[in-house]
Amino acid sequence: MKVNLNQIYVPDTRIRRNMNSLESLKLSLQSAGMLEPVLVKATPENLSYPYELLAGYRRYKAASELGWAEIPVILHTPENTLQALDMAIHENMERINYSPLELSELVLQRKIAWETLHGKLENNTLSEEFYKETGRLLQKHPTDIHRFLQLTGLDEDLKNQVKSGELYYREALSQQSERNNLVKSKSSSSTRKMASVKTTAFNFPKPSPFMLDIGKLPEPHRSIVLKVISMQPQLEKMTTENQINPSFLGDNTLQILSELALNVSQYLAELASRFQEEMVKRTEAETENGEETPVDEAGSENDAVNPEPEDSVSDRDATLKNDNPLTAVKGPP
Repeated sequence: MKVNLNQIYVPDTRIRRNMNSLESLKLSLQSAGMLEPVLVKATPENLSYPYELLAGYRRYKAASELGWAEIPVILHTPENTLQALDMAIHENMERINYSPLELSELVLQRKIAWETLHGKLENNTLSEEFYKETGRLLQKHPTDIHRFLQLTGLDEDLKNQVKSGELYYREALSQQSERNNLVKSKSSSSTRKMASVKTTAFNFPKPSPFMLDIGKLPEPHRSIVLKVISMQPQLEKMTTENQINPSFLGDNTLQILSELALNVSQYLAELASRFQEEMVKRTEAETENGEETPVDEAGSENDAVNPEPEDSVSDRDATLKNDNPLTAVKGPP
C-alpha cells in the first residue's frame, strides 16, 4: 500500500529530534527503494491528513527530501493511544539508539497514555506492571525505567550536561537528589522555626466604637485591615495546625510567593510601628500632664484638683479594655 506524503500527519510528540545525516539513507532509497514501509494509522476524522505517522520518520523525511510523491506504508489500527505508542516503540527499538533523555521522554509519554487507560500510577500492582511492561518494551530493567522517569525532574543545567555527554545520567540523578534534600532541609528548618514561635490569638470585640474607628481609616488601609481581621482565625489555625510545605513548588513560583509574603509582612510591620508610635506619644503626653499637676507646699496635690476615686478609675479602665482589641490578647498559660 502506498500513500501520498502530503496525506501523512507527523505528530509533534515524536521523540527523535536529531535525525543526523540522511545522505546514506537517501542513497539507499535511490538505489534499492524503500524496502521497509513506514508505520501509519488511519485518521479518517482528519480531512487534511487521513493518516498519522507512527514510526519511520527518517525514511519519511529522506523520501520527502528526495522529492518522492508517495511512499509504501503499513496500516495499523491501534485501539488506543497506548497501543499506538507501543507499536512505534517496538518498530523503532530495532533502529534507534535512544539517549537517556530521549528514553526519559518516551517513558513519560507512555506513562501518560497508561494512566489515561488504567488510572494514576501509585505504589501498587498496577505500578509494578507498568514498569515491568515498559522495561520489556524498551529492553531495560524496571529499575532503569523508574530512573528514566526521574530524569524529567532534572534541573536544566543537569539536563544540558547529560545531553552533551558531560554527565552520566545516574550521576545527574544523584546530584539532583542532593539538591532536593538541601531544599527540603532548609524548608524543614524554616518550618521548625515557625512552629517554635508562639502566635497570640486576637479575640476581636464587636462593640461599635472599635468598628467606627476602623471606618475612619483611609482606603486602601481600611479594607486591608478589615480583611486581616476576618482572616485572623484561619491564620491562627494555619500557623499552629497546618504548616505549609513548599518543597513541591517550582523555583519561579517560590520566588514570587516569597516576595509576596515579604511585601505583606513589611506592610503589616509598618502598620504596627505607626500604631505603637501613636501609643507612645499618648503615654508621654499623659505623663507630662501628670508632672504639671500643681503641688502645695506640703507636697500634696492642690485642693483645686479633684482626683477620681479608685473605683471610678477602675470602672473606666475596664470600659476602655472592652473597646480595645489589643487587650484581648491571650497570654501564655
